[in-house]
Amino acid sequence: MALEYADTTPITRHHDYLESRGIGLESILAGRFADVVRIDRYGNVCFPYFDFKGIAGIEKRNHNFKCYTKGGRKGLWRSILKEGDVRAVICEAPIDALSYAKLRRDKNDRTRYFAIGGQVSRFQWKLIDGLIKKYSSEKMDIFLAFDNDPAGKGYTRQFQERYSGVIFTLDLPPQEGQDWNDVLQNKQSMKMKAAASL
Repeated sequence: MALEYADTTPITRHHDYLESRGIGLESILAGRFADVVRIDRYGNVCFPYFDFKGIAGIEKRNHNFKCYTKGGRKGLWRSILKEGDVRAVICEAPIDALSYAKLRRDKNDRTRYFAIGGQVSRFQWKLIDGLIKKYSSEKMDIFLAFDNDPAGKGYTRQFQERYSGVIFTLDLPPQEGQDWNDVLQNKQSMKMKAAASL
């Protein structure tokens, strides 16, 4: 896993795939995502997932392409964690977390972001158990920002049942069937239409 990670570098210039999803370079270089959105030698966007020991695996995305490291164990993708953070947002995919950050801009930059990468494994629950316990004791606000579809609502239910003593803030995309990247792309499309009609 370390070798595959070593074969990636932080993104430093515009990437067609991310641009097509409404995520520009300024979002990545803001500092919160500077080292956790990377690129490999083939030009794929790489999202490293972490476990207790470090890199657990890498999700790779591009136009019509998505894969996860062979033999890698799925951990949690996360943004840079900073001292003084007061909020943690948990999304399904890294793309959704990046979209959410852009849509719900935290001007004070005190929000950290996580992604589960879809169906939660038993191992991932152990990682999440540690997070929830730590953040609850630190009185950090925990947001569940999953997709507004049956799977996303299922994840929300699982979190609420597993951590019944924890108060989560639920933030679903406004329309049925949407994820946060859909919301971002719709917003940008409306802006472009409005600009074109001036």
